[in-house]
Amino acid sequence: MEHIEYEERVMINENDYKKVIDDLLENGFNCDCFTIENIYFDNDEFFIDKNGMMLRIRNTSTGIHELTLKVRQKEGVLEINETLENHPQIDAALNNKFKEFKEIIKLVTKRIEISIDDYLLVIDKNEYLDVIDYDIEIEANTQQRAKEVMFKLCDKYKLRYDENYKVKSARAFERFKKGWR
Repeated sequence: MEHIEYEERVMINENDYKKVIDDLLENGFNCDCFTIENIYFDNDEFFIDKNGMMLRIRNTSTGIHELTLKVRQKEGVLEINETLENHPQIDAALNNKFKEFKEIIKLVTKRIEISIDDYLLVIDKNEYLDVIDYDIEIEANTQQRAKEVMFKLCDKYKLRYDENYKVKSARAFERFKKGWR
């Protein structure tokens, strides 16, 4: 299955993480909480990363197990989700070289999701290599809507928005490339 994701993100610290969650719970929002294990793949030359892609297997505490290839677009990210057993679109996108890639990084996320109006608010605690970090994501039906909601959220909680924010997989790959073993 293919679709385009429109997301905006902001890094937060542990105190902001707790503050945002406490505020949302105090205001009666219903949250879905679960754990995600992402295993990222590439080869020794970082072919996938260098070509603006990300390949992962995702396992969740809710029982979801899928293979995902994300490809950066001018606006948004093309996401292809297929099963672990059958992934012809992903194979084709990788020039049928899927078997050349190996596990590089494991990232575990404790996720809280809240559906609000026409967007999804995602609050994550991420653990990879020797790092623990936190972020908030807004998923919406357009990039403009995601940005609009993120700006309001940043204003409300006094969070710092950064146009050059790196997604968690990019942060993990950057850490890995710096020699973490």
